[in-house]
Amino acid sequence: MILRSLLKNDEVIAFTDKKNKSSTLIDWEGLDPVAEINEIRSITTKNGSIIVFSSEPDIKLLNKEGEVLGGVEIKAGLDPAGALEKVFGGFVVQS
Repeated sequence: MILRSLLKNDEVIAFTDKKNKSSTLIDWEGLDPVAEINEIRSITTKNGSIIVFSSEPDIKLLNKEGEVLGGVEIKAGLDPAGALEKVFGGFVVQS
């Protein structure tokens, strides 16, 4: 969803894959980055921010200096009581 929205709004300038190979959006001409999302480690946006996909946290947001702006931890479960769905951790913004 994040990548699709960034592409729609023409915000993406580069990608880094899981082998740490960087490529520009032009390198992806004729390809669908959304279909290859599992191979993308990070996305660089026009303003220099970087969105990193990893395991802890699931998504990390960095400014152009590499400082952490925030993170997203995606939680889901099949708990009948819905405890996991009700207790959702937020993120810390450092300034």
